[in-house]
Amino acid sequence: NKSYGISIREEGTTLTLKNSSVNKNTSAGIMVNSGAELTAENVKVESNGQNGIYVKESKATLTSVTVKNSSKYGIAVEKKSEVTIDKSTVEGNL
Repeated sequence: NKSYGISIREEGTTLTLKNSSVNKNTSAGIMVNSGAELTAENVKVESNGQNGIYVKESKATLTSVTVKNSSKYGIAVEKKSEVTIDKSTVEGNL
């Protein structure tokens, strides 16, 4: 993909992602921004061109998520974000 694998960027938008893979995007694998909310369970995010998962001014709950081999941070969290991580692996990133 030439940009984000998955991008949710609007307040009140929610996404539940289960048993999925998000790989080989030129930007972040998953972008959560501007008040959106992500719930991810049993998801693999690998080999993305920037951050594996990027959360800004939003919420994310990550359970049994693997984030590997991104060119920048595995999980980047900025400005007024709330992120819960449980039983997850982050390795081989910047």
